[in-house]
Amino acid sequence: MYSRMCLLCIIVTLSLGYVASKSGVEENDKQFSVPLEVIHPRDWNCKLMSNQSKCEVDLETVDDAPAQRIRHGLVYLMQVVIAKQIFNVQLDTGSDLLWIFGDKCLDGKNKNCAGHPKYVVDKKQKYKSFRIDYADEYVEGDLVHDEVHITDLITVHDMQFGAADDLSEAQDGNDGVIGLNMNIEYNQPSAIYFMIEQKLITRPVYSLYLEAGPNKKVGGEITFGGRMDKVIVPKSAVGVDMLPGGQTIIKMTSISINKDEFCIKGMGPCMVEVDSGAPAVYSPKAFVDVINAIIHPDDENMVACESRSIAPTIEILFGKQRITLEPEYYIILIEKECYSTIVLNPLGEGSADFIFGVSFFYKYYIEFDFTPKKEAIIFYNKV
Repeated sequence: MYSRMCLLCIIVTLSLGYVASKSGVEENDKQFSVPLEVIHPRDWNCKLMSNQSKCEVDLETVDDAPAQRIRHGLVYLMQVVIAKQIFNVQLDTGSDLLWIFGDKCLDGKNKNCAGHPKYVVDKKQKYKSFRIDYADEYVEGDLVHDEVHITDLITVHDMQFGAADDLSEAQDGNDGVIGLNMNIEYNQPSAIYFMIEQKLITRPVYSLYLEAGPNKKVGGEITFGGRMDKVIVPKSAVGVDMLPGGQTIIKMTSISINKDEFCIKGMGPCMVEVDSGAPAVYSPKAFVDVINAIIHPDDENMVACESRSIAPTIEILFGKQRITLEPEYYIILIEKECYSTIVLNPLGEGSADFIFGVSFFYKYYIEFDFTPKKEAIIFYNKV
């Protein structure tokens, strides 16, 4: 997950319903697929509804402010229930720990704590502290344990998560973050780790189907324990090994624009993080410059919609395997205005060379397989 205070983003919030109807949740040998429902963020002076992290938004006001949506970041939410409270948490394949707001996050001391449900930390618990840095943001608090409900069919017992008591930025409609990679280097295992350890899912995988557009009623689905074959082209699979340790990072042989190649010339393979918490395709400056010389974005990354017809298809190689990203996926249409999602990587040295954000989730159904010694990310074309 990366900072939502980026130059280019778009907010779409998705809610994965707790106590979902049986018809909305499919189970197949401990595989659970839950449809995602599009809701609107509550960060535009909207009125909060009790403690359920929901609000009403004047759609005309939202639709008149596409640039504001772009700047604030794209957020996908799913609901978790802890201690009988509903928390809308951001779905993030690029981090590990689940964290929510804790009762030590006092509205009077930090305005970023206001308006969120708060988990009451049991003072009898023996807990440690945690801190997560997301680019130029941070969150810190206590590591605690409790029962966590993810849909009405998945209950994770004695799960470790963070109860935040301080954070540097307001959350745009979300009550925390649910990390979904398997990196346990910092002793902060993710929700998928606990599902696997407690044998709540048959296969150590999950997969994501995300739809573009803030006004769609159905925004996609997340499947724990497998994939939904009905939404993929079976023979289209391109599987790439993750780096050891369960991080959602893969090696890319090359990425090219109009036969101008990156990664191969002088630098070898690139490292790519596949991250649902990133709203764009974060890229090195040389790559961004080549695209921008063709589509000519302004300071807010707005481009002429006609540029979709002249913008190049981005071609990507993993060894001999090839995937592409066409202009209609990386140039987003919002109402009657278009925005490029090819932006400069804000993290600099020490991060992956490229970060594949939601543009890739729009085009591909993506499966994350954490089978020991076979960890891989698989891209499927959508039906």
